[in-house]
Order: sequence, then structure tokens, then C-alpha cells
Amino acid sequence: MSFFARALARDHRQRFDHAEQMLKDWRKIFEDIARPVTAHGEAPIQAVIPFLEPGVVVQPAITPATPIESLELDSRQLQLLEKIGRDELVTAGDLAELPRNRFYRHRGYALAVARELHQLADRLRSQFNGTPIEEDVVTEPALARLSVDALADGLVPRKGDAASLQTLNDWLRLSGPDGGAALSPEMLASMTERLARLPEITHLREDIVQIVAGLGGLATVNEIIAALLTRRGSVKTGADRSREALALARAVLAVERSRSSARWQVVTRESRPRPNEEAAEPRDLVVAVASPAGPGGGSHPAPNSAPLTR
Repeated sequence: MSFFARALARDHRQRFDHAEQMLKDWRKIFEDIARPVTAHGEAPIQAVIPFLEPGVVVQPAITPATPIESLELDSRQLQLLEKIGRDELVTAGDLAELPRNRFYRHRGYALAVARELHQLADRLRSQFNGTPIEEDVVTEPALARLSVDALADGLVPRKGDAASLQTLNDWLRLSGPDGGAALSPEMLASMTERLARLPEITHLREDIVQIVAGLGGLATVNEIIAALLTRRGSVKTGADRSREALALARAVLAVERSRSSARWQVVTRESRPRPNEEAAEPRDLVVAVASPAGPGGGSHPAPNSAPLTR
């Protein structure tokens, strides 16, 4: 590249005169990065499309019939739209009316890209309908409504050691009914720490707290699975639907139990505590753990904790 040829020239007289000149040429290298891949060079770039502001009436530059290509989306956004299905996303109006959870269902795409499209769709719908944009609609509410299949897609990382990923996949039983061996402490810690950082998993943990509380502080894993499918839904059917829901429940139960202030414990039908390294079984019992009772530091027994029968 000409930049490096000049920056590293043997003859100092051929190099950049000063750092500012060098920085200017360096930035020129990236001017065309993430530029639109469409052929509509005359359309305004996305950053200057005059969307309607609350209380301001202007002539819109785009209409519901405007082709998607004219929105000048970058290559990452177009790739995600291709994954969602370009046969149903032809115009700006189609994008504005697309259910928002569809942006978050596909593995391999950065959450930031889904949020960008979500925000753009909200702005388009606001412009077309003449209504103000609601605040905070891009992040938390959408994540709190992710379906079971969308959440299950993120349980196993796409990149990493192949053997470790297969071990985790087997532990979750995403590949079939036969379970894998218990996870090593290192693998368990890696999984729970990664998932604990995800807002969508935090929302799901709160859902399970409500489910268990609604059942009197004691619920089987099967009951939790059924409640999650009722609350969140799934596009999958048959065995895949149940298998992904069970894998999701196993992962979320493990994340909560890895915390020092865990709000539940998992026990077998024989009242034996299930080690966190072992995947929870459908007939296991999830028992709510009461919070400390005031300054004395004591705690109330978990509801219905003895005998552990359902």
C-alpha cells in the first residue's frame, strides 16, 4: 500500500513531513470501509436521511414504497436482512412493520447490527405513521421478549475449541436425548460467566424466579420448560422445540446457581442436591431459596422444601 511505502521509505525525505499529514493519509485508507454495496450512488446516505422529528413536519425523503436498497444500508445490515428473508423485505414499509424479535434470532450476527436495524425500523415507522419514537425500545424490551429458539441459538459459541464446544453441546443435549458427562469446573465457569453477561439471560432468570414463585416455591424442570414455552414461544416444533427449551433451562439454572446469592437450588427426586456440573434433568425439582431474614442473617426455609414431592 502507498501509505506504508511512504511511511517506511528508506529515504527520510520521501516520508511524511509530520504526524498530522500521516494521520490524514491513514484515515483515507478507511474511507470506503463498510460503504453500501448497492449501485444506487445518487441516493442520500443513511446518516442524512431527514427522518421526522417529534413536532416537526417535513417532506419525507423516503416513503413506504422506497426500495430497501435506497436506504443505503451497509454490508453487515444487508447480510442480516438477507438472513431474515429478502423476499418479505422489499421496501422501507416492509422493514418498518417487521416484528422486532426477527432481528435477534440469527446466530453469527453482532447484536449491535440487530439493534441498528431495530432502531432504523422504529424511525421509519415513526415517520410513516407520524408518531414520536418511543425511548428505550431498542434494547431491553426486545431482549426481554426473545423467543426460546432465539435464546437457545446463543447457548453454544460459534467459535472456539471444537472438542470443548462439542462437550458443551452434549451437556446441554442440543444434539439429541443422550446426555454428556458432567462439565469440568473450568468449562462450567466459562459458560456461566459468558451467559451471565447477556441481558437476555438476565431477563430469563427473572422469568424463572416468577415461575417458581408462582408455583409455591417448588417446580419441576419440566414445569419450568412448559411455562417458558408459554411465555416466550418458539418457532420450532416437535422434539426440537422441547430439546431447545430443556437446554435453555439447564443453562439458566446453572448460571443462577453459580452465583453466591443464588435464588434456587436443584435437587433430584430422591432429595439429593444436583451438583452444578451435572445438567438438570426434566424431573428434577427447582426449590426457591429464601432471602436472608433481616439483621440476624437467618433465612426462612424454602417453601414446600420438605418433603420434596410434587
